[in-house]
Amino acid sequence: LRAIALAALGGASPAFKAIFGQGFSLLAAIVLIVAAATSLAALNSATRTAHFQQLATKDALTGLLNRTEFMRRAGEMLGRAHEQGTVVTVIMADLDKFKSINDDFGHLTGDEVIRAFGVACRQSVRSRDLVGRFGGEEFIMALADSSAADGVAVAERIQFVLSAQRILLDGHTVPTASFGVADSAVHGDDLGALIASADAALYGAKSAGRNCVMVSGAAPIE
Repeated sequence: LRAIALAALGGASPAFKAIFGQGFSLLAAIVLIVAAATSLAALNSATRTAHFQQLATKDALTGLLNRTEFMRRAGEMLGRAHEQGTVVTVIMADLDKFKSINDDFGHLTGDEVIRAFGVACRQSVRSRDLVGRFGGEEFIMALADSSAADGVAVAERIQFVLSAQRILLDGHTVPTASFGVADSAVHGDDLGALIASADAALYGAKSAGRNCVMVSGAAPIE
């Protein structure tokens, strides 16, 4: 506006000086400062909100969903599956003999093993599937539009990825994991019941010798 007025009125014009003189420049500077400060405050607020949201939904050690957020999203997934007539599969996964890893190598190495296991789980599912840390060395996954057979295939991929990682010191066995699988086609679309069935299958896999996959109600798969 100042440039247009300068061209139209000329810099020596009293009207130009009255409207676009030093007072106008000062006012424009104040407006810009206020706008910049407001933008920075909004950006800081958005950054803080995103940070707090991440703290509220993610597991601090692995970056996966925490238990509360997993349960919320898995409940929504099952609700959609019920409406669409599709199947959801839940996988419970647990590192074998994890206490001995902490005892032999220390808790920092134990944390490294947990992070590596989380990476193996995340890499073995699709972007639309859910992966969370259920507690300790136990993880949980919800696979959209997937059968128990699909769950077994995912568990076997996780076993392969985990076995390929050299987490512990040379000369020591790479950690293994056991898995329990249950799908909503057999156990219904109640999340609590589905998790309980997968968890029972997981303990069955542990009892069968560990490092294997068990589908709820079936024999363990080595």
